[in-house]
Amino acid sequence: MEKISYGPLIEHLQIKGDYYNQRYREYELRHGTIDSALIAMWIVQVIEPIVSATASKEEDVGKVFNPMYDALLSLLGNQLAITFESEYRYAWLMLKKNPNLVRHSCTEIMAALNSALTTVRKYQPTKTMMWIDMVSKSLPQCLTLDDFLKCGRISAWSVGLAQLRKRSLEDLQSLSFSLKEVVNNRGPFLQQIATKQWLSHTPAFVGKVGGFVGNGGTFHCPPKVSAIDSEIVASDNEDASVLFADGFGSILVQGTPFLAKDAAQLATTKVLNDFRSRYGKSIVPFDDITSAVLTHNTLVISRESSFFLYIYGWQN
Repeated sequence: MEKISYGPLIEHLQIKGDYYNQRYREYELRHGTIDSALIAMWIVQVIEPIVSATASKEEDVGKVFNPMYDALLSLLGNQLAITFESEYRYAWLMLKKNPNLVRHSCTEIMAALNSALTTVRKYQPTKTMMWIDMVSKSLPQCLTLDDFLKCGRISAWSVGLAQLRKRSLEDLQSLSFSLKEVVNNRGPFLQQIATKQWLSHTPAFVGKVGGFVGNGGTFHCPPKVSAIDSEIVASDNEDASVLFADGFGSILVQGTPFLAKDAAQLATTKVLNDFRSRYGKSIVPFDDITSAVLTHNTLVISRESSFFLYIYGWQN
């Protein structure tokens, strides 16, 4: 088995070994046993490289090792670090890129990082590694914890968490010049989507969202969509969700303050006639449309034969 070789970490564990053993026993009593070989592997392969990059003295080691050890116990205990091992390894190891920030704010960074991974995985599970890569590229330029949090949000928006669009646009304006340059250089479409929301100059189908709950989707029956308090709300008479969409992606956020039945009752197709009078029927050719919401640059429809919402967007 691999062994720890970094001197200051060895010294720290000799001094604080009883404390960390007690932390493990306390966790074990509450949550159950964790394989000690897994803990040792993570410490040697992931935590030690971060500690060696961020803490040159024993007195600084604890600032990094302590919060990482606590997070490790939690993630191994709930199996997340086993099921999504590669994601957590990649995300944690990128912290070597900014030793000063990690040394001074490790507890907050670990909490934010692990929480963000859960959120990105929930809404865009195929893009978690892409999110980590985006954050990794901007991390060296982050001077403060606030910089790190802003880059995390902007990156999450960029991989399709459209509910973060408004906050991310505010974050973009407040970034330092060097950070803004890094973020803007990550892709050709960020500024265009930031200012125009969509890439197409004319109405075009941009995606669908929802699906049958039995197949991992959102709805128990074909939904309807309505406009409530400037939000686009979807309802299947059991649950209501708010739709967020732009050129980076479209998602439904559940747990809204809107009542499902109220949202369904407000659904209408009246705005569809306005859209078709301006742009023609060929763009949205369906004959079974049950509801529609139209904004200045987005059309969302529901269909009697589908568990999905269909989204059309254009620059305005």
